[in-house]
Amino acid sequence: GFSPEHTLLCGSSFGGHGVIQGLQAGLRPLGAVSLYGYLDPPAPGASWGSPLLALLAGRDEVVPLLGAQAFLQAWSEGGFPGRAVLLPEAAHGFLRPGGGPPERLWAEQAWREVDRFLEDLPFAEVGER
Repeated sequence: GFSPEHTLLCGSSFGGHGVIQGLQAGLRPLGAVSLYGYLDPPAPGASWGSPLLALLAGRDEVVPLLGAQAFLQAWSEGGFPGRAVLLPEAAHGFLRPGGGPPERLWAEQAWREVDRFLEDLPFAEVGER
């Protein structure tokens, strides 16, 4: 069967927005990654127990950082687990195949952040919990 505590949510752009929506709707995966997704601020009194890695593109023309600021402030004040990483010169969609050298550098940094995030998660063998 499906075991949410043994899954990882991950999405980019609209999929990254879906990750946030899933957490706010009550999904409790082992962890969640939003890659340059729109970040809806958590509702007052909201809580979620799953760590989130939010990777933000500093030169994103599709999902402006201005909208992310309200999310990040509410997230910080709410004590939600996880972290946000700003890739200051990255544009929206920098993970798409076929990008030039700047996009590849941002993609490599993003995947290093994802690796570090995954290493910090409390993985358990199925049936251990």
